[in-house]
Amino acid sequence: MKKYFIVLLVLVFTFGLLPIYFVSANNKVEDVKKASSVIQTGEKLNYAIKWNGLTAAKMSLQTDKTTKDNKTFYRLELKLATIGLARDIFQMNNSYTAFVDATTELPRIVERSLSQGTKTEQSALIYDQEKHTVTIANEKPIDIVPNTHDLSSILWAIRSASLKPEGEKIAIFNSGDKKTLFSQIEIGKREEITLAKKNSYVRELAVKIQDQEKVFSDKYVIRVWVTDDERRVPVLITAQPSFGKIKIELLDSESEEDNYEK
Repeated sequence: MKKYFIVLLVLVFTFGLLPIYFVSANNKVEDVKKASSVIQTGEKLNYAIKWNGLTAAKMSLQTDKTTKDNKTFYRLELKLATIGLARDIFQMNNSYTAFVDATTELPRIVERSLSQGTKTEQSALIYDQEKHTVTIANEKPIDIVPNTHDLSSILWAIRSASLKPEGEKIAIFNSGDKKTLFSQIEIGKREEITLAKKNSYVRELAVKIQDQEKVFSDKYVIRVWVTDDERRVPVLITAQPSFGKIKIELLDSESEEDNYEK
């Protein structure tokens, strides 16, 4: 059961422990037009993560603007922690902070602080988007394709997708396997859903992963529902791997705009 909880949590931001096939980082990804930025400073989003109906963890996303090494970045922070029965079985407190270029919205620096059971780890990834490399700690630089995103900030990348009818390809670097994977974001239907006693009009996004035949597969039925407005807030994320259904539900949100209205 411990294994399942670990998979559940990592799935949230990596899709990485699902049986995904990777393609070479030398493959090219066509340039696509991005939507206007959905990154807003002061945004805070809190989620409950469920596995087969059992609430097992919590997740939070937070966005700020900051200066690092005399450069301006968006600071995107993702935190994960087990709760309840899941925490009795396995304690996890992980945080991932991506510093993305304020103009390109591509990652430059990613800092990770991991606490899993009795193990702790702190590490950093340095992205050189001009030279198309990423360096993990003091290791040899790894080649990546142009416009590569990091797994820790993938939800922001999905929110910023241009939502073209034919789908948009996103290149993502998986530091665990030191390889690049590709996903395709396809726009689905518009509908009204109720979460936390609040009705919202949302747009369904299908997240397909490239398989070993280099075909984008819908095997795990990964879906992200975002608000049908310029913020594109993820209100619900679901997936159906072989070990059960994953559901990530938005509990509450806060933004600078909300504070201004108050």
